Amino acid sequence: STTSSSTTTTTKRKVSDQDQVIGTRPRIVSIESAEDYKAFLEGDGDDEEERLCIVKFYASWCKSCQKFGEQYKRIAREIGDLEEVTMSGSSDDEVASVVREGEIRMGEIEYGSNTELCKSLGVTKLPTVHIYSSKGKLVDSFRCGPKKVSVLLDKLDMYMSMSPAEVDFEADMYEGALVGDSILDALNEEISAAAAVSDAASLLGASS
Repeated sequence: STTSSSTTTTTKRKVSDQDQVIGTRPRIVSIESAEDYKAFLEGDGDDEEERLCIVKFYASWCKSCQKFGEQYKRIAREIGDLEEVTMSGSSDDEVASVVREGEIRMGEIEYGSNTELCKSLGVTKLPTVHIYSSKGKLVDSFRCGPKKVSVLLDKLDMYMSMSPAEVDFEADMYEGALVGDSILDALNEEISAAAAVSDAASLLGASS
């Protein structure tokens, strides 16, 4: 597995002589609740650098998600955090220690186990990727299957080349666009409803 979860303790501690090193893996944080989601966006707590966050939304039964998941792991290994996995000498617990901080932080949410959370975040198609600023603001959201991984890489290159202030500005623009789309959808619904009432009234008038 390449995913950090509640069954694995992730630390930045030094490995003792009694620990058995299993290997290294990219760190992809498994988000299991709204609290986990909030904590992930808030960061590690001791991050000195402001890093982008990426969250992958997937379903365990989705073939497209599985293929994209392998590409996501490769991206995580290249530019995400890398952790060393050891078996604690004093217990049978698996311990993951961060040995390299990457340029971005990466997480994932399984749709079936967190349906309400995914819906609250506007996720309706899988796999989907959200890109967040270092302050936890949504910068971009798009469906990203295995054939669109190049789109994700291009977007990451673009946002990573920006300053934190520029990324935050992009996030504000994205939020504004979402609000504008929502207002437009509401207006279209009102126009459609008014047109339906008008058509009904015309039919009644013609039949009288």
